[in-house]
Amino acid sequence: MQAICLKDQLLHSLNIMKRVISIDKKNIHTSGYIKLIAENGKLQLSGGNDTIHINKWINADIKEEGVCAVPYRIFYEYINLLSSDKISLKFEDKSLSLRVRGKESSARIKCFKSIDDAFDTHAEEVMISTFQPTVLRRLIEDVSFAASDEEKRPTLCGILLDIQSDTIMSVATDGFRLSRRCEKISDKIFKPGQFVIPSKLLMSLSYILHREDQDMPLTLYSLPDRQSVLFRSNSYEVIMKLLDYSFPDYKKILFNSYTTMAVIDTNEFIRMCKQAAVIARENDSSVILYINIDEKNEDIEDGNTTSNSKDFDEDPLCESVLKIRAETDHLGRSESSIDIIRASGISSQVRVNIDYLIQALSVITHSESVIEIYGEKNPVIIRSPDNNNLNLIMPMYLSPAQSYTKSV
Repeated sequence: MQAICLKDQLLHSLNIMKRVISIDKKNIHTSGYIKLIAENGKLQLSGGNDTIHINKWINADIKEEGVCAVPYRIFYEYINLLSSDKISLKFEDKSLSLRVRGKESSARIKCFKSIDDAFDTHAEEVMISTFQPTVLRRLIEDVSFAASDEEKRPTLCGILLDIQSDTIMSVATDGFRLSRRCEKISDKIFKPGQFVIPSKLLMSLSYILHREDQDMPLTLYSLPDRQSVLFRSNSYEVIMKLLDYSFPDYKKILFNSYTTMAVIDTNEFIRMCKQAAVIARENDSSVILYINIDEKNEDIEDGNTTSNSKDFDEDPLCESVLKIRAETDHLGRSESSIDIIRASGISSQVRVNIDYLIQALSVITHSESVIEIYGEKNPVIIRSPDNNNLNLIMPMYLSPAQSYTKSV
C-alpha cells in the first residue's frame, strides 16, 4: 500500500474515528487499531468496536493499492505534529511497518497487514429512508438527554427511531422523564420501521454530523443479519448494533385531557427556572409549579379539551400567572412568577425536578412553550406549540404541608 494525501483531510478523519476506537483488554494486540485501505483512488480509514464501526473515505493519490492496520493513538499524534501539507504513507511488507513521511520528518510505525473485523463481512442491506443531516441531528440531540445511562437498565439506554410514511419520531426515556421529537420529512421513506439504538452510539453519529457536509444527505439501511443499522453518506458510513430489547410503550402515559394548560414565553420560563434551581439544588432539586388562572377569563369546554386540538388564538389571560417555588429547610426559599400568554382549565399545582424541567425547555426553539398539568399525581408535559417537541416529566410527591399558597 502506498498513498499520498492532504494532512488536513487525514486529521479530520482521524478526529472522527477517535470517538469509536476503544481498547479491548481481551484482545489488546489488535484493539485500538484502524485499517488503512488504498483502492479506487481513495484512502479509506476503518475502525470501531463491538457496537459501532466507521468507514471514512478521503481523496488520495494512490500509488499502490493495499491495506494495513496501524495503532490509532500513535498514528494520530504523529500526523498531528507534522508541519507539511501532504503526507506520504507506505506499507513496508518486510518490516511490517507503515512509513509516514512529511516534508522534513519521517517515521516507521509497526503495524499489521490486516485485522479481523466483525463488520467486514458482507450483509444484506434493506434501504429504509433518506435524511438531511440537520434533521437527523435534531432527532438525536433533542431527546438524548432523557435516555438512561445506567447499564443495569439496558431497555432505557436506547433511543427509539420510529419511521412512518411521512414522519420520523425519536423517543427516549429513563423512567422519570420522556422526550419525543417529530419531524415531517420530504425525503422518500422506502420502508417504515422501528429501531432501538443505544443513545451513546447516536451521539457519536451526531458528533460526526456536526463535522461533515450539512448538505449531503444520509441513507439509513437495516442490516437484519447483523441486528444492526447503517447510516451512509458519500464520504462515510456508520454501522451500529441495535439493542436487543423492546422499547417501552410510552403512549400509555400520554393523556388526552389536561386539567390545566398554559402558554409561556420560553426564554422567560427558562430564566425563572434557573433562578429557582439555585435554591432547589441544595435540597432534592424539586420545585412546585403553580398555575393560577383567573377563572373569570377561563376558556375551557367541560374540561374535555386536548393538547393536540386546542386553538391558541383566543385573547390572552392577563391576570393569569405561573409561579415557581423552591424551598429548603436551611437556606430558605425563593418564588418567581411570570405572566401567562394564554391558558385553559383551572388553577393547579405539581411538584417536579427542576433540572428535568430546564432540560426539557432547552430543546424547544419556539418563542413560546406549552405546559400541561394533569393533576398532582400525574406527569407534566412541556411541549412546543406545534407539538414537534414533547417532554414528559413524572411528578414528585407533594405533601399537604408543601402545597402551594398564594403568599410566600
